Amino acid sequence: MRARGIVALAVVIGAALVTLFVASRASCGKTGPREGISATGSSTPQTEIAPIQVLVTKLIPQAGRVEYHYTVTNGSAFPVHTLVVGFDQYYGVPKLSGEPIGWDGDTIPSSSYQAPPGWNFEIQPTEEESLMAVKWVVSKKGRAIMGGESAGGFAVVLGQADQAYDNGGLWTAYVMGESPFWGALQPSGVTSVPISSIYAQSDLRVRPNPASGSIEIQFAMPTSGMAKVDIFDVAGRRVKRIVDERRAPGNSTASWDGRDNSGKRVASGTYFVRVKTPTTQRFARITWLPTSK
Repeated sequence: MRARGIVALAVVIGAALVTLFVASRASCGKTGPREGISATGSSTPQTEIAPIQVLVTKLIPQAGRVEYHYTVTNGSAFPVHTLVVGFDQYYGVPKLSGEPIGWDGDTIPSSSYQAPPGWNFEIQPTEEESLMAVKWVVSKKGRAIMGGESAGGFAVVLGQADQAYDNGGLWTAYVMGESPFWGALQPSGVTSVPISSIYAQSDLRVRPNPASGSIEIQFAMPTSGMAKVDIFDVAGRRVKRIVDERRAPGNSTASWDGRDNSGKRVASGTYFVRVKTPTTQRFARITWLPTSK
């Protein structure tokens, strides 16, 4: 407790505090490494708020100690079970050069990192001896970050600052049941966990919400092509596919009556609707209430 107090005091009286915001993008194989992000790293006007967001804070409580703390906000419908920082998902190469304090290439002291309860920390093995990535993975007895949740406690400690751990670095969040999301670390003035995309303004509308009867889902088709509308539970399991067909460009609608693929009424609770078009992916949260009799 005393050590924590000293660190907090050092931060207050002169430690450097830099907060960065991370906008994620789903990896896709058919797109470039920076789809929706300009050459300077800033978001283009067409970029939507990301389903998964990461807040990274750099603390320098004392000379020779630099701490990078990460908080994950999961606005997708899938649990996040792995967070990798400093790995380029598109090119498949590591980005970090600064080594955590005490790492000897094999082991790392517990004082050089932090992990949430039920999560394990490790250095991501790479073929590049001079480069690396840091990685947190939920253990068998741990709990993944569920849709609509935020989690902190991810941190790594270096002897000196490394730009790749914040501005210019990369991250990947692996989600159960879907391809991983990844993005570039970008400077921002945000000082708290950013609001996830399930609350963000977009062309996706769900009415009524909360609901106990039929729900109307309104969304936009930027171009003609295949549209997929799915309902997921909080564990990331698909409850029902509502739409899987070609749609014309413009406003489009779908409906859900609260039943799963077998025709049974779902239990009350939180669900997610995901709308995928040829060029967009949107999420919204649904609160389903018991049906009154």
